Amino acid sequence: MEIYLIAAAVAVVAALGAYALTRRRGERAELNETDRAVLEYVRRTGSVYEAEISRALGLPRTTVFKAVRRLEREGLVEVEKRDGRNFVKPR
Repeated sequence: MEIYLIAAAVAVVAALGAYALTRRRGERAELNETDRAVLEYVRRTGSVYEAEISRALGLPRTTVFKAVRRLEREGLVEVEKRDGRNFVKPR
């Protein structure tokens, strides 16, 4: 019984490792509708504060914050602090 549990654990770890390796090689996660809208706006404006994205798209600031973090994780935008605010630039 224990051997099966160990084998199952090893299989799960191997699958997660393979997934992580493919993600690092450039495979991107599917962007949702909000992420695509935020990315499109950032690309269209060149660079913008998160609060401006929120106002322009009519989205809650927390929604924009989370979308920007996902886009940053995917390497599609860059975020820097300016006067305590998040400034977003396309990559």
